[in-house]
Amino acid sequence: AGIDFRVSCKAHDECYVNSGSDRSVCDCQFRDSMLKQCEQSRNPRRCRRVAKIMYRSVRKYGDKAFDESQSD
Repeated sequence: AGIDFRVSCKAHDECYVNSGSDRSVCDCQFRDSMLKQCEQSRNPRRCRRVAKIMYRSVRKYGDKAFDESQSD
């Protein structure tokens, strides 16, 4: 879809480590960041679909990463 989500991913990782926020807050910020980037995509509909899949993935599988980031 012509969008590189690495900036959103990096911010999400940093949120887990540094913010002291609830995990859901970090995950929602990740989703919102990606969806905002989709506004600049060549194919916004496809971009939003990918962003939502990535968001659902971190919600479903991100427990371990979040827990490990809190224990460091």
